Amino acid sequence: MPQSLPISNFKGLMDRRVLGQDLETTTSLDNVLIRNGTVRGRSGIALWDSISTAGGSAIVGMAEFYAPNSATSSLLRMRTVGVDKWNSSSHAWDNVTGTALTGDANTRPVFHTLSNEGYIVFTNEGHDRPRKYTGTGNTATLGGTPPYAKWLCPFVGFLFLFNTSTDGTFALPADPITAYFSDTPDSNWDTCTGNALIFDETPGEVRAAQTYGDSLLVFKSDALIQVRFVGGITRFQRRKLQFSQGILAPM
Repeated sequence: MPQSLPISNFKGLMDRRVLGQDLETTTSLDNVLIRNGTVRGRSGIALWDSISTAGGSAIVGMAEFYAPNSATSSLLRMRTVGVDKWNSSSHAWDNVTGTALTGDANTRPVFHTLSNEGYIVFTNEGHDRPRKYTGTGNTATLGGTPPYAKWLCPFVGFLFLFNTSTDGTFALPADPITAYFSDTPDSNWDTCTGNALIFDETPGEVRAAQTYGDSLLVFKSDALIQVRFVGGITRFQRRKLQFSQGILAPM
């Protein structure tokens, strides 16, 4: 049976409290709730929808996919060798991988929904070429033979692939500072159409990218680059921001 004990003259949280100084304050109230003069531990967690079956291989990431054409949502999980979709009717994971993935337990997956295309795209840090999932059937590699890429991100109707490689080895002559982009990502990745941005402002590799308002921020290991869409032949304009530290943790 749980037992309640009084704390005399308890005054609550004090960040600057010196350990052992007094018993009336504490330096942490994480995972507790205070109400009506009582301190209680937070409630425990329950298995979502009674999921209890092991993945079979390490689970490295999860993503929610909303399909605009059918107005339905799906929960996806990436394992080292596959992708599963949660089936709310059978309360089980359905394998929707298709051709097996070749990732490992340290893979950093990146998912993005392309609302204008009606599918979700993802990469498993360049172990395999970027893939799509439409909401039905299995995942499939994007058409047009896209390069292997460690990161991807949509921006103003284009899909950008960052830190790329033609063969998936990511050793020279891989291209850690070049991004390729396409406005028809499931059909055309022709590298002869001027669809590349080279982030050579600094020597460090591109590690991540994310859209913020009308800008695409590109995070390198030693810099932060802002990309703006200007249209015309130029299409995009780059500017190195005054932040020389780069990014340590891409996720």
